[in-house]
Amino acid sequence: EIIECMIDLIHRRNFEMPQISQEHKSILDEVGVPLGTTLNRPGRKQLDQTDEPLGLRLRDMIGKGVPLQSLTIHDPRDTYYNPMKTHWVARFEAVGIIGKMCSRGDQRAVTAIMGTVNDEHGGVRAKSVYVLSLLANMGDMEVVSRIVDRIDDDDASVRKEVINALRIVGRKNDEKSVLDIASYMDSSRDEVRTTAIHCLHSVVRPGFLTAIVEVCARFEAPSHSLKVNALAALPLIARKGDQVAIVEVVNRLQHPLPHIRSIALQALNLVANKGDRFALAAVGNLMEHPDYEVRRAAAQGVQLLCHPGDLSAIQVVVMRLKIDTDADCV
Repeated sequence: EIIECMIDLIHRRNFEMPQISQEHKSILDEVGVPLGTTLNRPGRKQLDQTDEPLGLRLRDMIGKGVPLQSLTIHDPRDTYYNPMKTHWVARFEAVGIIGKMCSRGDQRAVTAIMGTVNDEHGGVRAKSVYVLSLLANMGDMEVVSRIVDRIDDDDASVRKEVINALRIVGRKNDEKSVLDIASYMDSSRDEVRTTAIHCLHSVVRPGFLTAIVEVCARFEAPSHSLKVNALAALPLIARKGDQVAIVEVVNRLQHPLPHIRSIALQALNLVANKGDRFALAAVGNLMEHPDYEVRRAAAQGVQLLCHPGDLSAIQVVVMRLKIDTDADCV
């Protein structure tokens, strides 16, 4: 009954206020009802910044049997007050109470909270995402999709909760989730791109092909900041020595644009260990590329990867030195 009351409170906006009994009126006075009820009487208590937390009052009223669906809450600091609309603080507390009283997998509660993920107030949205992480079943793709939609939320607290929630309920290495999250890496807002990177880290295990391909594709983005974000994401989704990541990065060493080759060299340093034979072989193959600038990038890659005195690397470089007339490439 209490849960139904909370669900009613967070979703109802315009409704006829029921009459409150004299008994409940006295309880409201005793509890210090926050801000407003249907009682348009003088002298009703107002919420002050120094008063006890509103959540305690709500719980007290529940315990004493006050019909919360009859309450509307008004903050006197608001410039506009609609007496027929619940205040965001009431919705915030109601969402929290649902999170505490329901158990994971309670579909009634999950469905209700999915609606408040899009609430007009950031505090309610953040609380809703957090409560979904408590109540939704692991891998519930409908919930995951609703959470992913909030990656570009204007409120930083919401974006933080999105990262944590996906870590808990997200399905690992789900291709659709990865593609949906990766699309936010193209945002014009740096905070959204950063959130997307951390969300990717939350839902993939290192080495997942789709995630690596999506991140490396951003090395070719027109915006420098997107390239920087992609560089930051790469170590989170690929361990050093990951051959898929090495191949994707080495492919960018052949790009005709010098700034993309430069980014690829930085990425190579992130995904390959010194002395990595697979990486050295992949880069060494580019020493035969017809484009001089690509050969030059390959020589720099060899320099990054080889240990001093590495004879196989020296052989590759010396062979190229004999062919190229311009020794600067080595």
